[in-house]
Amino acid sequence: LLPGAAPLLSRAAALVSEAGGSLSHAACLARELGVPAVVGVGAGLWAIRQGERVEVDAGAGKVVRLVHRTEDGDNVRSAAGYLQREDPD
Repeated sequence: LLPGAAPLLSRAAALVSEAGGSLSHAACLARELGVPAVVGVGAGLWAIRQGERVEVDAGAGKVVRLVHRTEDGDNVRSAAGYLQREDPD
C-alpha cells in the first residue's frame, strides 16, 4: 500500500492484495480502520478487472467474483472467480 493511498482506505468497502500477510502494513491499517481485508491471494488477483464486483469474506480469507445479477437482484457467483489466501508453506 503506497503512503498516498492510505487515506483512501477508510472509504474502501474492503481490501484485497496479491501479496502480504496478517502483519503487513496494509493488513494492519485495514484492521485499525475496520476495513475487511484479504491479503496474499496471489497472482489470481489479476484475473479480476477494474470495476468488477467481488464479495470479500475476510474471516475466511476468501474473495468471490460476482458475475451478474438475476432478475430478482440476487448475485450469482462464478466458481472460476474464486480466490483464497495462499498457503505460505
